[in-house]
Amino acid sequence: MKLLKWILPLVAVIMVGSAVTSCTKESGDDKKTETNSIVGTWVCIDESDWTFTFMSNGSFREEDVDSDGYKAVYTGAYEYEDGVVTLYYNDAEGEIDVASISGNTMTYYGDIFKKK
Repeated sequence: MKLLKWILPLVAVIMVGSAVTSCTKESGDDKKTETNSIVGTWVCIDESDWTFTFMSNGSFREEDVDSDGYKAVYTGAYEYEDGVVTLYYNDAEGEIDVASISGNTMTYYGDIFKKK
């Protein structure tokens, strides 16, 4: 009987510990899957020469060709969570911008981008 009183609490602790561990792992996997869903090239529907490319390593590249054929390229890092992508530009001003993503549509300063 004394042995049973000692074993039951030990078994309960082990079960709770394994449940907590599995939940934490699933949350990390969900975040990775969410970030991977935006990886790829996004093209502006009004100006097809304006694109964002999100890489799986957390970096991005923005390319914009103006009407004179001048190509501007910007790079930086991004974070993505709950439909919001935060862009941290590698420029002298340390610019930070925000875009929203829903499915295969990204909205950035009122412009609509579609994932290729």
